[in-house]
Amino acid sequence: MQTRIGLHDKHHKIILKLSKRMESVVHLNIIHREMRSAEEWFAGVYSAGGFYNPHLDALNIHDENIPMVQYFDPRNDNRVATILAYHTDVVGGFTVFDQLGIAVKPTAGSALFWYNLHHDGMVDERLQHSACPTVLGTKWISNKWIWGKEQVWRRPCDASG
Repeated sequence: MQTRIGLHDKHHKIILKLSKRMESVVHLNIIHREMRSAEEWFAGVYSAGGFYNPHLDALNIHDENIPMVQYFDPRNDNRVATILAYHTDVVGGFTVFDQLGIAVKPTAGSALFWYNLHHDGMVDERLQHSACPTVLGTKWISNKWIWGKEQVWRRPCDASG
C-alpha cells in the first residue's frame, strides 16, 4: 500500500529547509514565491509490498485525461524536473528507470534529480520509472515536481541551440 500527502513549504520550517537545500543543489526555483515554480512536496509511504507502476512525471498534453493541477496550466507548461528524496532505508523498494537500465536503492538521506523534458519541451519517454515492491520496512519518500515556465533563466541551455 502507498499513501501520499502534500506538504507546502510554509507548513513547517523543516519542509522549507529541505526546499532551500534542494534549490541550492539543483539550481532551479522550487520554493513557493510570487510565481508558481514547483508543486508542494508530496510525502509517500510504502508499507511491505508497496509499489508504484511505471509512469512519467511530466504530463503528456496530448492525453485527454490530464490531471487538474492547482495553479499550473499543463497546456502552457509542464513538470520540467523531479526531485525524489528517500527518508528511510528498506529492503527492496528500488526506483527503476527500465529504459535506461538504472535501478536506485532507497538510502535514507539521499535524493534523485532528473529532467523530465528535453530542451525542446518534449517529454523524455526514457524517464518512465516505477517503484519496486518494498520487501522489508516502511519506505518514506518525498518528491517535488518542478515546473518549467519559471525556470527559463535557471535551467541550463542546450549548447546545440
